[in-house]
Amino acid sequence: MTLPPIALPYRLYFLYIEPLFALSGAYLPVFKPNEYLSITVPQDVLYPSLVSPSLADQTVTALLMTHISSLYVFFAFNEGVVLRCTSSLKVWRALLLGCLLSDIGHLYAASTVTQSAIFWNPLHWGNNEWANFGTLWLGAILRVAFLCRVGVGQPFPSEKL
Repeated sequence: MTLPPIALPYRLYFLYIEPLFALSGAYLPVFKPNEYLSITVPQDVLYPSLVSPSLADQTVTALLMTHISSLYVFFAFNEGVVLRCTSSLKVWRALLLGCLLSDIGHLYAASTVTQSAIFWNPLHWGNNEWANFGTLWLGAILRVAFLCRVGVGQPFPSEKL
């Protein structure tokens, strides 16, 4: 059984671009946590204790940064490897639904630390917001479109999700 035709933008984004972004997202929290935090959390919200943590905070921050990094590696592996290993649209849809749920969590987290006027208005985004929110929104929109079968060939009868 072969995978039905999938539009090129999906293949490029899910199989190549996003896994590379995720690997970058895995590198920063472990090897450059202060840079990761300053990119991810708006400067007016970033707590000084996270940038210059005490010894106890360093341990907790290192633990959390390693957890985040591990999740990004898992994300990159799923899209960059698992999607290439299957010819099942059902697997693609299930995996991308899981990624969409993660997107929703990421977007919710970002919205809680960002002023809503900035979060909801790309005209007010700076470079960090475009790197964070832009990629989050793009991935979520592409996943919703894929799950709605926009640009995806008709599934095989046995692959209804």
